[in-house]
Amino acid sequence: MAGSAKPGRRRAAAAAYRPGRSVRTPGPGHKPDKARKPWGQKLKDGGFVALCITGGMAVFVGLVLGPGRLAADWWHEVAPHWPGAGYGFALTVGGAWPLALTLAIWPLTRTNFKLRRARSVVLAATSVPGWAACVMLFALSMQTLRPKSRRGRSCSDGDSSFSAYCWVHAHAPYAWAVILLGFVLGAALLVGAELLRQRLGRSSSPQAEDSPAPSVT
Repeated sequence: MAGSAKPGRRRAAAAAYRPGRSVRTPGPGHKPDKARKPWGQKLKDGGFVALCITGGMAVFVGLVLGPGRLAADWWHEVAPHWPGAGYGFALTVGGAWPLALTLAIWPLTRTNFKLRRARSVVLAATSVPGWAACVMLFALSMQTLRPKSRRGRSCSDGDSSFSAYCWVHAHAPYAWAVILLGFVLGAALLVGAELLRQRLGRSSSPQAEDSPAPSVT
């Protein structure tokens, strides 16, 4: 019979109407939901992150306790014999800051723990010496700040708790300003060296060969 459904085949039932709920069909650009990680993988990732944080804190505490004691000795024993005495030593400390920060931060920008975990761990380990240098430089820089008097005592009273800071303030009172100057000069040198490296890289790259001239018939 013309216009009737084929025998033996049922028509699909219409979707039931539910008030207050709309049926959404995924579009052509729809992305499927990401599969959830199992609890075992979550615990493994969380344990790895906790281990890294604990190890980093242990290293940081060790570095703080060590340089904090060595900084005063360096100012007392090394700075007087340094070229330029106290101010020359302060200029060196300031100039070393940009290099130490670069060595500490640059390897971390190359890490990707999701795709290359082993390589990222190695890169993170290579940044530890840079952070150690930053902690030592921070301790040396803090020695240049004159402490506030406590309970009416000051550097002029010969307070033993201020002996390290008072020694630096007496021999190089403006060492903190020289450290800032050294930081600016060191950063300028690093930026200039990077620009020079990029310019040399572009000049040494192979140039495109000239296209042959068309023949005249």
